[in-house]
Amino acid sequence: MTWEEALSLAASKLSSADGSEISGKIGQFSDLESIQAFKDLLNRVNSDNIDVRTNAPYFNADFRNQYLMNSRITGIDDTDLLILVGCNPKLENPVFNARIKKAVAVNGLEVVVIGSAPQLPYNYLHLGNSTATLKSLAEGTHPFCEKFSQADIPMVIVSSLLLERSDAPAVMNYINQLQENSNLVN
Repeated sequence: MTWEEALSLAASKLSSADGSEISGKIGQFSDLESIQAFKDLLNRVNSDNIDVRTNAPYFNADFRNQYLMNSRITGIDDTDLLILVGCNPKLENPVFNARIKKAVAVNGLEVVVIGSAPQLPYNYLHLGNSTATLKSLAEGTHPFCEKFSQADIPMVIVSSLLLERSDAPAVMNYINQLQENSNLVN
């Protein structure tokens, strides 16, 4: 069967079924954009029956800009300040980590970490371990705020593991505050 035949068959099956008869399953390795596209497809056929993994991130996915504020990975080449929130790119995304290392060496990228201090192959400034650090940065009361406000194009990376915690909505609120008060890569 060709892709055209397969998609045509899937479309006819979906359009002939009642929305209550349709359900979808999202796997644990699905990226956010695929999940949103899948959700949009199911909503279009009047189905809200979506099953997700039990550790799904806490955030509102109604609009793409509510979970994706930054550029693509290539944006790391343009940014002058990278804030890693609760993540370890060395373990979570080694290819991205290599790009960060290159940007540090070639472009003078400054890296800041909020959360546990991982062993990374480049120097970074560790601001703190708690969400209180992120909160004070978002509210403009942290000593690093002056440096953050001077960044031409800062970038923030948040771990999906951090978004599985019960305080994830607060974390996203602080990230959104940072976005409103700066020139985050967008």
